[in-house]
Amino acid sequence: MQRCGQAAIAELPESDSRWQQLRDASTVPDSYNTPARVLGGYPAVAPVVRWRAGVVMGELMDEFGEYRFEHPSRVYEPAPASGDLDVAALLRLASARSQLGIPDFLPVERKQLLQHYAPAWVVETSSSSDLPGRPGRDQNGDIQFRSESVVFSQVAYTRMNGQVLPQLVYTLWFPRRPAEGSFDIVAGELDGFVWRVTLGENGRPLIYDSIHPCGCYHTWVLAPGGLEPRGETGFWEEPLWIAGTAPATDQGVVLYLASGTHYLMDVATKRPEDEAETRRYSMEPYDRLRGPSFAGGRLFNREGMIAGTERLERYFLWPTGVPSPGAMRQWGSHATAFVGTRHFDDPWLLERYFVQPE
Repeated sequence: MQRCGQAAIAELPESDSRWQQLRDASTVPDSYNTPARVLGGYPAVAPVVRWRAGVVMGELMDEFGEYRFEHPSRVYEPAPASGDLDVAALLRLASARSQLGIPDFLPVERKQLLQHYAPAWVVETSSSSDLPGRPGRDQNGDIQFRSESVVFSQVAYTRMNGQVLPQLVYTLWFPRRPAEGSFDIVAGELDGFVWRVTLGENGRPLIYDSIHPCGCYHTWVLAPGGLEPRGETGFWEEPLWIAGTAPATDQGVVLYLASGTHYLMDVATKRPEDEAETRRYSMEPYDRLRGPSFAGGRLFNREGMIAGTERLERYFLWPTGVPSPGAMRQWGSHATAFVGTRHFDDPWLLERYFVQPE
């Protein structure tokens, strides 16, 4: 890389237009539609949306840790992790492989790391809408769903205090979000839950956060001794929705999800005390969702959306600039705020909103 860079500098004078082309090409466009904001009167709409988001997310934050299941629950647990894994040593070894300091995990190391922090899922189950599985699309373009105990995982990266830190991402899919009435603007085909664990240099969780695959309901859960919020966001930004603090652990936590909505209701280290049905789930690479699905067709379209999962809320929220709000999205396409701009995979996201306490 150094030799190629030096050769390019020697070949191209600073005034050459191709340098500007290179800079333009390296800029990743955001996931917001600016013309839609202009046409939709965004400055007038944003305060209303901010208020409404505060109502919905505020209620969720109040229920966190207090919600009681009204229906039986099912527990989906990962394969037992290796208890003797030295995560900190593994991170040092992986970082040393890269001159850029980006942890470069071998396949076996990636698997060990994902297994070590894999969560258990306690899902309140009232109908088939709460049974996890594998989404797909057939050759006719119709969405298909195969019920099975599977979680799709991947390793991502973020930047914090000059360091590149690994993030472990786990995605659980459901066949739909059922309607709660005759007019439910957030109901539709496919739903899911995305759980992310950001690790510090010591190999322990630095912070947790989650979204649904539409990018909505971005919720933060603090980790003991981890990051803390910098303070309040500005008026033209959506607030940070912080549910609480997770219990201290050096392994995977237990996530409690509500029936139908699949909202995050609690993060704990213990499973239910009642006789909940327990199943072992398998873990597969998220990239397996990118190619032809089990039904023969491709799940995602060229825009990173899952066609057929559109929600009625898109008719009300289009002035926010978020394309098709509520529709399920591919990793890398998650806009998470209706007020301001915020992306789930932004490498500077943590550094912008959080600090490491002294």
